Amino acid sequence: MWNEWNLVFGKTLGHAERSLISELREIRKQWAHQEPFSTDDTCRALDSAARLLHAVTAAGEAQEVDRMKQEILRIRFDEQARYERRKSAIIPTEGTPLANLPSWRQIVTPHPDNEIITQANPAAIRSGESGGKRRRSGV
Repeated sequence: MWNEWNLVFGKTLGHAERSLISELREIRKQWAHQEPFSTDDTCRALDSAARLLHAVTAAGEAQEVDRMKQEILRIRFDEQARYERRKSAIIPTEGTPLANLPSWRQIVTPHPDNEIITQANPAAIRSGESGGKRRRSGV
């Protein structure tokens, strides 16, 4: 198609269509060599294919390619919405805590091993004045 462009298509298709074919050839080469495609690359490829199909009066096929493109755009929108929901879910846990929040010890009863450690005086434990062995939680 590319090598015989002027002889076969030169009178019916213009330079824009030849550029679309060049672009689609590169996309096909990337696909054949299993190079990664972004969503934008995929949308562009489908748009170029639909434009070329319209140019050669293949309206049915062009509509099918347009449906594929719409599906890719829908998936992209869903991914962006999911990302925004995740991002907004993280925001309340960041920053300064609200005033007058109770201590975690007022809400949850600590395990007995942890209770001994949390009630001890850390300075006394470090200096050895605690009167007992130092216990680590989970050991």
